[in-house]
Amino acid sequence: MLATTSLKKVARCRSVVLYFCVSLIALPLSAPADDSSKDDSEKPAASPRISIATEYGTLNIETFDPEITLRMEEGGKVVKLRDPQTKKTVQFDAVHGTMQLADEKAQTLAAKFQFKRDEKIVARAWIEKSEPRQGFRDDFDKKYDPAWEIFNKDPTHLSLTKQPGRLTITTQRGDLWQRHNNAKNIFLLKNPIVDGGDFVLTTHLADFEPESDYNQAGLICYDDVDNYLAYTFQYDENQGGRSLCLVREEEAKDLPQAFLEVDRPLDGLWLRIIKRDNQYLVASSLDGQHYHIIAVETWGNGEPLKVGLVATNGQSNADMIDASFDFFEITPIGKDQKRLFSDSLPK
Repeated sequence: MLATTSLKKVARCRSVVLYFCVSLIALPLSAPADDSSKDDSEKPAASPRISIATEYGTLNIETFDPEITLRMEEGGKVVKLRDPQTKKTVQFDAVHGTMQLADEKAQTLAAKFQFKRDEKIVARAWIEKSEPRQGFRDDFDKKYDPAWEIFNKDPTHLSLTKQPGRLTITTQRGDLWQRHNNAKNIFLLKNPIVDGGDFVLTTHLADFEPESDYNQAGLICYDDVDNYLAYTFQYDENQGGRSLCLVREEEAKDLPQAFLEVDRPLDGLWLRIIKRDNQYLVASSLDGQHYHIIAVETWGNGEPLKVGLVATNGQSNADMIDASFDFFEITPIGKDQKRLFSDSLPK
């Protein structure tokens, strides 16, 4: 439920928001080292190993003799290894993951390649396969990613120019609560963390000033209009006005909710959802580094089909106001974040 007139309040923590903080820093997606920026120059054995990211993994080349040279060409796409004693040259194609000795036919570098001189290994090369990159980020720089599916799209209430570098959704009447399905401009993305993998959702909500029931904006995990979990900053008179709200719905039935009153003006607010199995931890931050845990609840089967952003007025005639999102990011959950799920958390 994104807004409701029949609220079931669940006490989660102290009534003062954002006073006690816990570090919940998301671990960034990592990629292999990329040497493509290096210029076309001789690489002596003083730096005996280089690593170049390729679509097949990381190409590693290592030398064990100071006479062996490595030469980067074509902006790091090609590496030539040369032995001045034997006059032999091996060319490695970092784009296609192949190696070629002299005039011989290029071969796939599927296993370790050893360069020998007098039966002694003087250099070697190998491909270190990397795990498939998972995750997604959109910084809304002049456009939004075409991977987004916009539920009930209304272009008149969307903008990338009101605040350049941000996605601005102007709230309007509409909701997903119970049997309603008239919410507009919900940005949904096919969940890129596959096979029930755990993840972290984060967004920075800037210049959003909810003033009347039920101005709201935030994050959503979504299976369909009757099955979703939403974590929003909203205005709710029944909860003291501005509040952080966690709402869950299964088969069009709303589950107990969690609220935390926001008792201070905010210039901006980071919102985060961390999923482990079918548990969802929600938290907020004023600086994007230290997060205050709001609640932990269970929902669904642990494999949400979609994730995204929502900004709406619920089933009310509240004024239409702008909600501007700096970015949206989903990454695999880090080990430190898994430890946040504990029996000691507020019930």
